[in-house]
Amino acid sequence: MSTPAVSETQVSRAATLMGRNHTVRIISELDDNGPIPQGAMSAVFSPFILYPVHNVLRALCTRGLVTFDKQNEHRLTLTEAGRALGDVFDSLARWARAHQYPAEHADFATRVRSALALLRDPRTVSLVAAPGSDLGPRSADELDLAVRAGLVAPTADGRGWSLTDAGRGLREPLALVAQWAHANAELVRRSGPGRPAMRTLPVPAVTRATTAGPVKRS
Repeated sequence: MSTPAVSETQVSRAATLMGRNHTVRIISELDDNGPIPQGAMSAVFSPFILYPVHNVLRALCTRGLVTFDKQNEHRLTLTEAGRALGDVFDSLARWARAHQYPAEHADFATRVRSALALLRDPRTVSLVAAPGSDLGPRSADELDLAVRAGLVAPTADGRGWSLTDAGRGLREPLALVAQWAHANAELVRRSGPGRPAMRTLPVPAVTRATTAGPVKRS
């Protein structure tokens, strides 16, 4: 899959926008079940949103991912940009499930957000997008997150680094994130500067791959 010519910073900003609080859960709910009537929003979203639901939904409206359909009883629905995230999230979840990231039994939203946290770091994006698998010599700082996530490993001669199966597998979801960032450049630009992945988050090692099956959202 070809990756559009977007910078690591643009991908980082797009991943930050996609991974903000409750975004994955809300977008996935609408993508799976369709528009939600105004009177049902609190019942649908309150179980996992701890502060006023409408504040969260207004924030997603401002980001251009959802909208209130004034022609149809103010139902909450996805924008074109929001609908396009369905395939992106599915790809990220399949990768995370195949490589048990961040844990074997993580739910759909946790898998997607954890994968997005990796792509929020421009250095990780650069490593995964590099042509081939042999990365050559790299600094410890540049490799820190990728090593902890199991995306890279030392080469056989110990003189450089190469992408693991998990690192190579992340290229497909990365390409989809980049395509979305390219198609929605204005939304990404408005989202503000990209931020590196939070170093306080534990990043478990990838221990083994499993066969990726259909994603069951939960």
